[in-house]
Amino acid sequence: MQEDVLLVSAWVNVSMDAIQGADQSRSAYWNRICDFFHANKYFSSDRSQNSLMHRWSTIQECLNTFAGCVSRIENRPQSGANAEDKVKINLFYMLLLEDEKNRTFQFMHCYKYLKDQPKWIDW
Repeated sequence: MQEDVLLVSAWVNVSMDAIQGADQSRSAYWNRICDFFHANKYFSSDRSQNSLMHRWSTIQECLNTFAGCVSRIENRPQSGANAEDKVKINLFYMLLLEDEKNRTFQFMHCYKYLKDQPKWIDW
């Protein structure tokens, strides 16, 4: 979980760097994410740039699915339900979905970090 949160943090920080912006190659972009990750880790990890790219891809795919479910639930008219109730309902639906696919949603720690980040909201 520590690796995941740091990777998500690296993605947010590098993505929001106004100086570099979008004028960088994919390799340079991921090299910067890798550098940020290794410069800020406080645990043992020897993940390579390719390993970080693959992990981000896995995290992003799961988070996109989850965020889509959250969005659908938040947009449903639910009388008397606050935001926390809606997330709980969403988790229930996700558990049902996961049970059907025989998978579990393992990135809530990443979702909690990203959900209010402007870059993620835009994404």
